[in-house]
Amino acid sequence: MPLTKAKTFTPALALNKYQAGQYYTLPIISTTTGNANSGFLVCFPLYFPTITIDRIGCIVTVAAGAGSLGRLGIYNSSLTECYPGALLLDAGTVSVASTGNREITISQTLSEGIYWLAYLADTVVTSAPTMRQHGQLVNPSAPITSSNTNFQTGQGFRAGGVSSGSLPATFPAGASDLGGSGGIHIIYTRIA
Repeated sequence: MPLTKAKTFTPALALNKYQAGQYYTLPIISTTTGNANSGFLVCFPLYFPTITIDRIGCIVTVAAGAGSLGRLGIYNSSLTECYPGALLLDAGTVSVASTGNREITISQTLSEGIYWLAYLADTVVTSAPTMRQHGQLVNPSAPITSSNTNFQTGQGFRAGGVSSGSLPATFPAGASDLGGSGGIHIIYTRIA
């Protein structure tokens, strides 16, 4: 279940942002690249209105060894803290053994709220892929808490030691808070 607002407010200008066939991710100030090492699960929060998405993907800049796979998914928000909670969608895997945009076709309806887009380096053969990453983050979806008054914490998390084969049913406790430092793989969706 996503975190939702008590009252819905959708300005007309915001409606133009969510058009069928358009891609959607965090606002990007700058990008960088970084390795997607085996067993690491990363995620970041993103606001969605009530909408259906039909693609989820990532960007590979340097290919991994043949047979390497990245797993994509979506987590609901925790209802008690600024943290991903229960798994909503394990979208499956994409080959990261070639460069470019790597997408999975899905059909996922989302109710208005904050969701966490996730990437797991599921299978790494010989060498890890290099992924396009957010170089600097200003995430308007990161909730403000007593420890998040500078909008830096809760913008993304990285958990290590995650088994391959499927995304965990609940995002692992104790993940590293990436703050506004970047290092979060760009995961994007497409509006159906």
